[in-house]
Amino acid sequence: MANSAKKSQQQQFEGKLGAALVNRGDITKTELQEAIQNQVLMGGQLTTNLWELGIASTDKCTEYACKLLKIKAVPAKVVAKTPKKILKIFPRKFVVKNRIIPLGVKNRELSVATCEPWNLAALDEAAFTSGLRIKHYFMAEVPLVKMMDHLYEIPASGRFRMEPMVRQRYVPQQKPKEEEVVED
Repeated sequence: MANSAKKSQQQQFEGKLGAALVNRGDITKTELQEAIQNQVLMGGQLTTNLWELGIASTDKCTEYACKLLKIKAVPAKVVAKTPKKILKIFPRKFVVKNRIIPLGVKNRELSVATCEPWNLAALDEAAFTSGLRIKHYFMAEVPLVKMMDHLYEIPASGRFRMEPMVRQRYVPQQKPKEEEVVED
């Protein structure tokens, strides 16, 4: 039951994210459909598929995700500096299962990075495992998986190691106005 609730919340979020990116003109409906088709075939989150296909950057997806989720993002450079003693709060197996990386402790509150802030069961498990209240920050799936590799030596699959496709967006050329045409 918990897994289907998580999936439903993820689908709701990704629907809103896709709509926001289209409505703001950052991607087209066709590009969104292409990313969704890729997601069906390859798995992963919508943000990963948008990045992988070169449709939208993880930065752009993170910006919109944080607005929709009403939480703050955590940059990879901050996560990369997490002290070893903090990383030891969660064993490697926990990080693999829950995709949560601890960042720091202040006033009995553990700050964590996650690409799945809708996964309340994982956040509850983080609180139980650490014995601390949890404050979560968003990090898109691609940088989070790379940080799991960097900090915990959890090998990232090949799709997370490659660079995204380079995609040139079609921008229609405007016809020059009569006065702009220079005759020789």
